[in-house]
Amino acid sequence: MRDNQIAPPARRYLTDVVVLGCGAPGLLAALRARRAGLEVTVLDVGDGRDENLLWIPESYHSARNYLDQVLGDATVEQSQRRHDFLQAATSLPQLLAEFGVGLAKTKIRDNYPQLSSASKGRVWRVIYKEKFWNLANAVIDSSVLKMQFLSVAAQEEVSVWSVEGLEDLVWRDGRVIGLRVRRAGTPIIVEANFGVVLSSGGFGQNVKLRRRFLPGTRADRQLEVDGDGCVIEAAVNHGLDLGAMARTWSSIGMQDPLGEGWVDATEAVRAGHSMLVDSAGLRFCDESEPPEVLAERFEKAWLVFDSAHRKTVPLGSLKPGHVPRKAAENGGLRKAKSLEELARVIRAPRLTESVKRFNAMADAGNDLDFGRDWQILGNEENAGIRGRLTQARQSLGSLARRGNGLTNGPFYAVEIRPCDAGTKGGIIVDSQARALRGGEPVPGLYAIGSAAASICELRSPATGTRATERLCGAAQIAF
Repeated sequence: MRDNQIAPPARRYLTDVVVLGCGAPGLLAALRARRAGLEVTVLDVGDGRDENLLWIPESYHSARNYLDQVLGDATVEQSQRRHDFLQAATSLPQLLAEFGVGLAKTKIRDNYPQLSSASKGRVWRVIYKEKFWNLANAVIDSSVLKMQFLSVAAQEEVSVWSVEGLEDLVWRDGRVIGLRVRRAGTPIIVEANFGVVLSSGGFGQNVKLRRRFLPGTRADRQLEVDGDGCVIEAAVNHGLDLGAMARTWSSIGMQDPLGEGWVDATEAVRAGHSMLVDSAGLRFCDESEPPEVLAERFEKAWLVFDSAHRKTVPLGSLKPGHVPRKAAENGGLRKAKSLEELARVIRAPRLTESVKRFNAMADAGNDLDFGRDWQILGNEENAGIRGRLTQARQSLGSLARRGNGLTNGPFYAVEIRPCDAGTKGGIIVDSQARALRGGEPVPGLYAIGSAAASICELRSPATGTRATERLCGAAQIAF
């Protein structure tokens, strides 16, 4: 198009509800709206994969005490948001069941088990149910929610369009009435009679916003593709209230041995027959600590492990078992026949003595240096110790089938770095997920999923909290 030519007007479409984002939260909102008798259009902007673990407390009061202990003192607004979250979270299983999603309880404990209100059994795994999906029950996949919801959406005639991204919000008389996006390179406007739901947010890939709100952080160490910042830019331009903008979902990661990019290293670090050491080869932490805490303890570390670990624990896309040549050639995974050789390979002169001490503590089931896994005792030091001692010993590797500690060669090392799994910042909402501006709801505009500010600004209470929080927003909209 020449400079003096006028761009053609955007083509307009009309629906009842338009949802930006095709992840699990956006699809859940869309399905709820559809069952309320509304016409729904979902705009797919290429959301990342959804988590398959959810934190769902069975008791409001116990969970509220735990949240307050982890997250700290709260303003009146923050206290209300915690209340709204837990109210929705406790009823989430029933809502998911309506759309063919089942849950199976895990034994994963809360992130801070030393707190008096911490618990084990609040983390649930999402499973398929045959009502809507033609696979066997209990098939597990990291995109299970999205796949399940897409299946239901197809049956209930929810329109899903692929678009390139958000250009702007469309306003009329102080109300948000639609979204301006690009579809197949052409600008379109999708107007909505009922409302606009922003579900896909985040700004981890936006260099400008990252420099403004997260100075000193790195966009090249993300465990998943975060948003491009278009929703945040629109929110800033229109004066919407924002929260948690200076926070990310901190974690620990490693380069995928078989591919490109960073992958989560939490489970590999927590597993038995492994330990974290610094550049000198000295162990420096309790490896079972929450990943967000571990990420604050180092800039670079080595995860050292033996063949028992390699046979049972995946490393990114590298499945347990044999190590293909490509993994070694990529330089991410170091391998040696002996600990002495591995120490030379990674230039960690004190590695051998660290492993020797670690193995002795693994045999005794007592980590004298950092209390690995002993924090699961919490305030129950006088009750149930025998069973919990067994769990602590298992984490150290002393009850595994082959040997104690790191004893079974060959030995391996992989570099571990602080990473993040996306940004926490987003639009502040009320108890019905309505976007706020100056503390007041914006008519016609809702924010859920990664478009909404997280209540877990400082810490993450447990595995699955982020996924639960994002789904709860979809459950709170009053269609």
